[in-house]
Amino acid sequence: MKLNIRQLKFSLPDKPFGHHLEHVQKLENQLKELAGKAGTENEKFRRAYDRLHRNVELDRNLANELDTPIKVRALALMLNTEIGEKLKLTERVLAKIDQLRPRPSSLLIQNLYQYYLTHYDRNDNHHAIAMWLLNALPKRDLKQPFHDQLLGLNGPKWMAQEAISKNREFQNQIVYLGLDKYASGHFMTVANNIYFVEQLRNIPVNQPHDLLREVQKPSVYNRRFDEHLLLGHKVLEILISRAANTKVDDSWRDVVLAIAGDPRVPRSNLKYQKWWSQIDKKLRTVVNGWLSKLDLRLFLEALENFSNLPGKYDLQSMFPSRKKFLEGLEDKKLVTKTRLYLARGAERYLCSQYKKEHLPSYSIVKTTDKSLIYVQLGSGNAHLIEGSHSCRLWIYRHLHDSAVVFDYSKTNVSYPELTQELNSHMREFAEADIIHNRITWQHKALKTLNRIGINIRAQDVLTLEDYKEFKRKFGAI
Repeated sequence: MKLNIRQLKFSLPDKPFGHHLEHVQKLENQLKELAGKAGTENEKFRRAYDRLHRNVELDRNLANELDTPIKVRALALMLNTEIGEKLKLTERVLAKIDQLRPRPSSLLIQNLYQYYLTHYDRNDNHHAIAMWLLNALPKRDLKQPFHDQLLGLNGPKWMAQEAISKNREFQNQIVYLGLDKYASGHFMTVANNIYFVEQLRNIPVNQPHDLLREVQKPSVYNRRFDEHLLLGHKVLEILISRAANTKVDDSWRDVVLAIAGDPRVPRSNLKYQKWWSQIDKKLRTVVNGWLSKLDLRLFLEALENFSNLPGKYDLQSMFPSRKKFLEGLEDKKLVTKTRLYLARGAERYLCSQYKKEHLPSYSIVKTTDKSLIYVQLGSGNAHLIEGSHSCRLWIYRHLHDSAVVFDYSKTNVSYPELTQELNSHMREFAEADIIHNRITWQHKALKTLNRIGINIRAQDVLTLEDYKEFKRKFGAI
């Protein structure tokens, strides 16, 4: 008889087998533990283990000490203990194991496999260990299809490239291969480093990417890359080099700041010593240029925010002109150095808009709500101090090394130190201190800058509306 059943409804409970699977798993773990201890509870084994342990601590020749199968078992249990780091598994030791145990136990193979992945190239003979494992794994039916690549000459690189080619996060690749219990070993650390480096070399330049968020984690960038460098050093080198000749995207610059901070700090600064002292000077110069642009942007953002507060109509009307003037200098590639000085209110505003680690180094202006910015033009042909509110535009043709703007250890300054006092100390180099009156201030600034060798035209630094009025009053400059 044929039944015509189109749909059969049924439901399964959340745990159809109740707690039976958990019980079976528990029994399986207990069985593994018993198997590992089998033959280790008798006096003969304990004597063999103690003797081998003592000789390893005394750095005696391990191959000479391995003279019985029971000592091979003792070695298997010793591999992943504290004393394991002192074991020297030479080719002669591995040959001795084969001689005493032609068909090695599963315990020995699994523990040596864990030892290999844990210590990897910290052991001078890791390649010989890998070859031994490739030969031993089939003898206990433990070999997986990926073992030839994993235990090959470029195992970590294969592991990294496999994750990339399968479009998996590295940790997911470890789980996929069932190697998650070895995730903290040196092999996986090396592979993970390669994964990050290879990815960073190939992701689209100056575009946001999930990997950029990952490498900002201290647990990632503080990881050892080789005997000299941390992974963070390689990340910095790759990102800065790749973005050096382009307009850097915020997401790329954020990584640099999150890892190493601002390079424009005293060399005694701990972050400078840790990171920038290890980075090529040319790359530091590239980042300095990025941060000058960022300083200008942040200063203008803070200034715009303040101008939009109730009752700040005069500053609000002046803001587009000040903004265009500074941006025009930057667009003409005249800005070569900056330093940002923030009032507390401006600092609070910027910290509400950006993560602290993504901000450049800045100093605080004490007891005032005025923010300022120092700008160097060209190779030091001109120096500007511009500020918010009623601050004048101060122009110098030169500044002595003693100028406060060059003292990067001074993180708190007063408003007079950057204005009247600086002008008094640098009187011989002072060219102008200009009040921001409509149109006339740009005319005075341009005349002064042109006089001291800065080739800039009115149309480069004025808004279209201002430029029309400027030409009517002063003609074309």
